[in-house]
Amino acid sequence: MTDMKRGLAVLLIGSMVLLCGCGGQESVIPDAMNTPNTGETVGGIGVPVETEVETEPQEESALSLTHIPKPADAISVGENHFLGLRKDGTVVAAGRGEYGECDVDSWTDVIKVRGIWRSSIGLKKDGTMVMAGNAMDESDSFHQILEWTDIVDFDAADSNMAALKSDGTVVGVGYRSDTAYVDWTRVVKVVTNSSATVGLREDGTVLYHGSGSKGYNKELITSWTDIADIDIHDEGVIALKTDGTVLIAYNKEIDISGWKNVVAIFAGEDAMAIAEDGTIYTSADYAADWTDIIAYDSDDIFALALRVDGTIVTTSDSNSLTGQSGSWTNIGIPE
Repeated sequence: MTDMKRGLAVLLIGSMVLLCGCGGQESVIPDAMNTPNTGETVGGIGVPVETEVETEPQEESALSLTHIPKPADAISVGENHFLGLRKDGTVVAAGRGEYGECDVDSWTDVIKVRGIWRSSIGLKKDGTMVMAGNAMDESDSFHQILEWTDIVDFDAADSNMAALKSDGTVVGVGYRSDTAYVDWTRVVKVVTNSSATVGLREDGTVLYHGSGSKGYNKELITSWTDIADIDIHDEGVIALKTDGTVLIAYNKEIDISGWKNVVAIFAGEDAMAIAEDGTIYTSADYAADWTDIIAYDSDDIFALALRVDGTIVTTSDSNSLTGQSGSWTNIGIPE
């Protein structure tokens, strides 16, 4: 074949390949090394320089209903009376009721209850408070809580009450609470006893206001870290760490060395914890035979516990108070 013929053949084959490419076959991707970089000039045309898209800075969102209701919110031991929250948002009470503390039949849409000396207090799902008993007297210092709004959690003792607002701040009434909580922010839970309030912050640290009591002090409690839950009683403080272990500060020695895989804690006259397999850890002898317990509360006289089936168990069925509450059913957190 002559050189001319050979050249014509190569040209013909190249044309055929080009025609096939235009006929819908995949085109050849240029080699990366031949791809122009941004900012280069190719054939007299500048390749645009890529610019970062500016975005508006994201504002830190406020806390909103950070407190998740727990079974312990559904029961409470007050001054010679018990309170139980039903799953339909209504409330039942047992006791003498001579001060009107058991007049809770009209309460609806309640998500938490607490009984104190001669009074009962409830939190409604709309963030407002209800009460019965002595606290209804306008001269009572607790009466002002009826004006509170935007509340997602609270706790109360005989002379002290604190409440958590949806923005993570805290308001209080009672024990030296006028300006006590002005610096408390990003709080996710509050608990109280008669002379102290403890706040759990979202970073797992602890805030404390009030006087130390018996076996613990402010410095000890506020040194705790990695806390997932906390509770307080006049007898002491118990905290649940994120790893399922427990910290305790009580007025008596309590061996917690075997307490592990804990999912719930309760501070009463005796400390109590519940493991994920249902095991009950407690310093209370009377609870040795209890089963299926998911919540607990007590004072110096009575103890009250909630079973998983929504019924109640108490320290003694022979007492008239415990007998009344023994017939309660459907106790628990409203859906």
